[in-house]
Amino acid sequence: MRNCTNKCSQVYCSKCITKHITTKVQEKITLIRCTDFNCKETLELHLCRDILSGPVLDCWEIALRESAILLSEKVQHREVEEETLLIQLAEKNKWRKCPGCKYYVEKTRGYMHITCRYVR
Repeated sequence: MRNCTNKCSQVYCSKCITKHITTKVQEKITLIRCTDFNCKETLELHLCRDILSGPVLDCWEIALRESAILLSEKVQHREVEEETLLIQLAEKNKWRKCPGCKYYVEKTRGYMHITCRYVR
């Protein structure tokens, strides 16, 4: 019997947890959940390493690495989209950037002079 996560107390028969992990890896699932229906914890690769065969371990490690890269790319793409939308909104509303802190500001009245509350 063994534990494959530090965050729950569920213990597994090595043969059963190996089969569970192998099935999930074959299904291209990278975050493998605890087998307890009420538990939301994910198994930790380093705690399962000594019971997994080479090919299963390799596939899981590669899948985890690839999913981390994809997540990073998604975050970067989202940041670019948000920046583009902000620039479009600023142009539409004729907002200007503070020369000191680079935050967008809206002119509501008065002269074209910008007084920033962040840069003094």
